[in-house]
Amino acid sequence: EEKFPLIFALHGGGGKAKGAIEIYNLEPLADKNNFIIVYPDAVNKAWNIPGMASRVKKLNTNVDDVKFISILLDTMIEEYKVNDKKVFCTGLSRGGMFSYYLADALNDRITAIAPVCGGISKTMETTYSFKKPIPVLMINGTADPLVNYNGGFGKMNNRNEGNEDANLLPTEELLKKIIELNQCNAKPET
Repeated sequence: EEKFPLIFALHGGGGKAKGAIEIYNLEPLADKNNFIIVYPDAVNKAWNIPGMASRVKKLNTNVDDVKFISILLDTMIEEYKVNDKKVFCTGLSRGGMFSYYLADALNDRITAIAPVCGGISKTMETTYSFKKPIPVLMINGTADPLVNYNGGFGKMNNRNEGNEDANLLPTEELLKKIIELNQCNAKPET
């Protein structure tokens, strides 16, 4: 019985699955390469990431989005012939940040991540770890005003200024941390 790779395509903060479908446009690629894409919706348009502030005013910190993704993955494996050894996450902005978080929180279930314009907070840095190495395709832009390449609060998160949970790690520092966690000798490509 054939089983298929799965990609969780996670929307950004303030967004919804419908917008991610339009922006990411992964369907042609999925059809060509026989994989399944799931575009889940976060409660109140923001993934709950402990240790990570949100610019979305109605962030519900009681929501367990890791459990949600885990149960959704169980359902996809059971009902839709998903290959549990080929489970990937991508997302833009808050979706990218949640991809990073899932690489830690569901490290035994996620195969690789490709966060776009994402990062982790300085608060998260102290406990961020991988039980096993995980491939990461990190895509951040030096001209991004929302998720600043050099870290900090970014334009859209400045209302949280002073809150360490909103202070993002600089991209180069996050890259070094991931290289260290993956125990590899990779040279950053800039």
